[in-house]
Amino acid sequence: MNLEELKLPKPTPLTYHYTCHLRGLGVKDDAVKLLRQLGNVQFKPLERTDQCCGFGGTFAVKYPAISQAMVEDKVACIERSEAAVTVCNDAGCTMNIAGMCHKKGVKTQVKHIAEVLAEAMGLGVSIWAWDCAYARAWPFGPTGRVTTGSVRMEVFAGRIHWGE
Repeated sequence: MNLEELKLPKPTPLTYHYTCHLRGLGVKDDAVKLLRQLGNVQFKPLERTDQCCGFGGTFAVKYPAISQAMVEDKVACIERSEAAVTVCNDAGCTMNIAGMCHKKGVKTQVKHIAEVLAEAMGLGVSIWAWDCAYARAWPFGPTGRVTTGSVRMEVFAGRIHWGE
């Protein structure tokens, strides 16, 4: 797929989290190849691309201390990349990484590749994803809570609030 005609509105340092399930399927650099084609993307390779973020479904529940150490290490790698945007294509990884970035004060936006591509096409997906009335885009409804480790994400009327 050729995306060279598309570009982000401004130069954006961007990195990519390689999710375990995609690595397990043998999918490695497909998303990165797409992202590198976009104009204004300043790709920042992430250290330890083969390392899990520590979410792993029930792993985070069964082994919270190990899970927290893993996500803290992943977030340290993201911080060292100095990426303004971290692309992550897995909901569990996204919640885990974004929560720890918030907790540690790491200034990166965690986005799905579809959000980045839509932005490059001039579509207002961020409005749909984060500001939709009653949060219809979220599986836990208009007033839901998701908890992982020590980070709690609450969604009220389409706005995301992080807390402990």
